[in-house]
Amino acid sequence: SEGSEGEGEEEEERKVQRDAKTQMERHLVRSVGLTQVDEILKVSALQAFNIGQDLGDEVNDLTKTVRALTDKERLVLAKALPKDIATEAANLVNTIQKKNFADAVAMLEDCFSDFCGKRVPKMDKKLEHKVLREYQQELLASLNSNAALTSTIAIAVPLLLAKKKDLMVNLPGKLLGFAITQLEGAVDEAEYETLCELHKKTVSYIQKSSRKGTDAHQVAELEVELGTLSASVTSKVSAMILPAAP
Repeated sequence: SEGSEGEGEEEEERKVQRDAKTQMERHLVRSVGLTQVDEILKVSALQAFNIGQDLGDEVNDLTKTVRALTDKERLVLAKALPKDIATEAANLVNTIQKKNFADAVAMLEDCFSDFCGKRVPKMDKKLEHKVLREYQQELLASLNSNAALTSTIAIAVPLLLAKKKDLMVNLPGKLLGFAITQLEGAVDEAEYETLCELHKKTVSYIQKSSRKGTDAHQVAELEVELGTLSASVTSKVSAMILPAAP
């Protein structure tokens, strides 16, 4: 029946939204949380070395690396830590990427406190505002010097999330659709609809222009539409970021 079909579609839509939210949470944990995990492990190991506990050359070398650690290296470091914290450290490494963002942050705060005896450093508001402002200016410059029409939406969405939600996120393409939904209510309805339309057209253009046998005229028409939408979004977003003229 039509009713059950409609319910099925709604359930499918909810599942897509849930899946996208899970993907975004995991992306945030990976991009933000793992940096903190590396710091916890390195500081804990250095504290052990400082009180004369030798954790071995491999661990000593890992504490000096400036790049992100691999999952395997994190586990090596965790298991080499003093016995009273090694099990909890290994648990942190093994489970953090399965947590949602809020639980991951809580877990990190506990581990920072237990292992290193310090709280997660919180930026003061002035510094936070400065960092966000610099990030916005960087993205704004990219948006206005951007030659590729397909990149406009990928720059505009993180820029608006920084401006409207104080978020700094590096989004993979497949999470853009979900990220746009987070801007509903934060931007004008007409601007929100334009963002959704630009995203839809960008995805369609990428798919059609890369598919063999697609009508070249159809692709050219889509490119013109994309150009108009892209210019509109660039102009509107720039106006939101730039301070109003006195």
